Amino acid sequence: MTTQSVSSRENVLVKPQPVASLGWRVFETLIEWRRRMSSRCELASLSQLDLKDIGYPANAEAEKAKPFWQA
Repeated sequence: MTTQSVSSRENVLVKPQPVASLGWRVFETLIEWRRRMSSRCELASLSQLDLKDIGYPANAEAEKAKPFWQA
């Protein structure tokens, strides 16, 4: 028989978090999609010099071409 040492923090019962409602998950998804659309539009508006300045020129075209629902 083996015993395991468990810290006191791991022994504390934690109340489970309630599962987010479908409406809340849809809302969060829409917010995320809007954020992606905005950031990709902003990226598309940058010049090649700006992209080079932020160190992102190689990936910019691929990122701009992604649909908003794709991470």
